[in-house]
Amino acid sequence: MLNPSLVQLHMRSLEKWEAFQELAEILLANHRINSLKDFISALEAREKQVSTGVGEGIAIPHAISSSVLTPSIVFGRSDQGVSYDSIDGKPAYLFFMFAIPNTCDDKDYLRTLASMARLLVHPQVRFALTNASCFDEVKTALEIPTERR
Repeated sequence: MLNPSLVQLHMRSLEKWEAFQELAEILLANHRINSLKDFISALEAREKQVSTGVGEGIAIPHAISSSVLTPSIVFGRSDQGVSYDSIDGKPAYLFFMFAIPNTCDDKDYLRTLASMARLLVHPQVRFALTNASCFDEVKTALEIPTERR
């Protein structure tokens, strides 16, 4: 679900809603969604339930929407940090935006989301993502063997 065209290593956004827009525009440009407005509305509705800023500088915004054409994950990284209303009150630096079609099996989606959250708990993974300079390094960071975690 993640590929080189879905990676933004130098986000410009400083606020959560700007970050939603910036990352969702990547989905639109890559024909992963067919309506920026509808997808962002779905993200905002999900965010009103509870913040997807999970702490440790990580945000995992996600939405299920009929505007999603292909299940996708956008990775974004902010060097300056984004004010995000995270559960620890700190800015977010690493973003994994999940775009899920409303036809997708909820169990698979939740399993993938949970796997990502478990992976990002590990400092080695966060460090590697923070220092990645290209897609291949992002991919490698997400494949750090279990014994190194």
